[in-house]
Amino acid sequence: EESNARQVLRELLQRYREAWSAWWDELSATGRWSLLGVGLVAAIGAFVLGLILPNVGAALVSSLAGSVMVLTALGRLSARYLPQMGDYLPTTPRAMLLAVACATVTGVLIQWIFSRKSADK
Repeated sequence: EESNARQVLRELLQRYREAWSAWWDELSATGRWSLLGVGLVAAIGAFVLGLILPNVGAALVSSLAGSVMVLTALGRLSARYLPQMGDYLPTTPRAMLLAVACATVTGVLIQWIFSRKSADK
């Protein structure tokens, strides 16, 4: 049982690795450097935000992780069980990035609305 689950996981990771490698190979050199630059700036910005405003940083990271998980699951489940809905889901990288950004901002706003306010002010 465990070895079967391990084999399924290994195959899944191999498929993802191949898909990401193919996508990376399709990028131009300028696109690769742009992506690396944006990633570096985002990492430094997130680090600084975490140092200055740790609660906001935690809300942002948890919302980003949640939105990526939800959108990934939604895409996989809809492709399997509701293929006719495929036209309504983001498929291009730009549309996916916009969907993740909107879901992340929504998650941060929800966390801010429901956060416990301090009574000492």
